[in-house]
Order: sequence, then C-alpha cells, then structure tokens
Amino acid sequence: MTFSLCSVTSSVDMEEVSAGKRGAVQTDGPFMIKTTIPCPFCHEPTDADFPSVVDTDGPERFIERLRRGTFYLSRCPNCHEHFVVMEPTTLIDREHKNVVLCVPVLTPAEQTEYLRNFDAVRVLERFGLDPAEYKAVRVTFRVDDFLEKALMSLGNYDDRVLEYMKMLLRPLLRKNAPEILEQLDTIRFVYAEKHPEIALFWPSSRTGPLGDPAPFAREDYERFLELLDRDLPQELVVDEDYIRRYLARKMVEKDLASIN
Repeated sequence: MTFSLCSVTSSVDMEEVSAGKRGAVQTDGPFMIKTTIPCPFCHEPTDADFPSVVDTDGPERFIERLRRGTFYLSRCPNCHEHFVVMEPTTLIDREHKNVVLCVPVLTPAEQTEYLRNFDAVRVLERFGLDPAEYKAVRVTFRVDDFLEKALMSLGNYDDRVLEYMKMLLRPLLRKNAPEILEQLDTIRFVYAEKHPEIALFWPSSRTGPLGDPAPFAREDYERFLELLDRDLPQELVVDEDYIRRYLARKMVEKDLASIN
C-alpha cells in the first residue's frame, strides 16, 4: 500500500484550532472537517472528512481509528490509493482527564508563537471542561506524534514516564544495534488493548519501523511512574527534548547539593 501526505490547511488561527472549530460543521456529535482536495496520486478531486474533535464520550468508531493508526487516512475513489490528510485535531479523553491537540501545518516559527500564546485553561473552558479536573494538555505538530500521544492517553499511560523510558533505550541501541541508531528518527510507543499487561517501544525512522520492538510490562511502567510522577513537570510539549531538559536540571540540582 502506498501513502502520501496531503495538507489541506494553509493558515491556522490559534484560538479556532484549539477549540476545534476552524472550518468545521457539527455532524454526528463531533465537529467534522469536510473538504474536497486533489488526490496526490491521480489529482482527481477527492472528498475527505473526519472529526476535528474526538471525544471519548462520542462515537466509538473515531476512537477505533485512533487506536488502529488510520485516523488521518483517506482513500481516493478514483485510483484507490491511500493518503494522509493533515488537519488540526483534538482528542478529549474524559476517562483519563487528558486533552491532546495536533496542529500539523505550522512552520517552526509559527509553532514557537503558537506555544507562547497558548492558554490551556482557556482552551479547556471553551470545550466546557473543568481545568481543575484535567491532568494534562499536550500539543503536537506531527500527525504520528498525535496518534502516539492519543494511544498513550487511551491506554492510561503517563506520556512523561514513557518518554523517560524511551530515552533509556537509546544507550542500549547504541551498544547492541548501532546500525539502527544511525537511521533512528524516534522510538514509538505501541499498545494493544487486547494485551494490557504488555506494551512495546519500536525504533522508527521517517519511513517506518526499524528492527524488532522492545516489550515492557505494565508493572515496569508502574515502577517508573511511582518514582517520577511527582518530579516531572507538566508542559504542553512532552518529547525527547523535554526529557533532556529534565535530566539536565537534575544534574544541576545534584551538583548544587554536592557543593552545599
């Protein structure tokens, strides 16, 4: 199967994207993005639609598309090829009290401005959510990052702890599989709801998985959660750089403690 990326958004307003209302009409519960775009393969006009807001209290089929990783996929009725439609999306996980946003069409400079102006409390209130109840608001700028964060939330995993665990895998890859490290873009979290006692970390390049996944048990995650939960700050973007900043801060604190 062949895939291609297709962006149908040229500009993004922070307030409207955060509230999930830009260019959307309310249909079947969530706000739906409906648009006609040229297929990137045959260039024929293709209708694409999916919800800009996915609510765990809404239709289950949208949650299933997130779990399967097919949420952003659209299929051309003319040439039958699949392609990825990149549009701003918000997941509201009411069970685990998390909100995850995806804004995949911003330049690096626009991303910086977006985060600087982002008001998590205001966004939660515009969705009718109580800021005192919700544990985390996350912002992502790539659709694969959004799908991973959504999977973490739906599986009741703290993404801060998982990002820390992923960082610990890098020295092991450097020692045991240096050829994979050379191609590595990220390490992806994979979770199967049928097997909640186990999950996977899968090294990945820009084009797909590399080598074999590294399984870990839920009890291993729980041990890290107990150690780190109170120490890891809540931020809008939790990724590899977030963990590096955390580790650097801990080293400084350790050095200061030794001086004193």
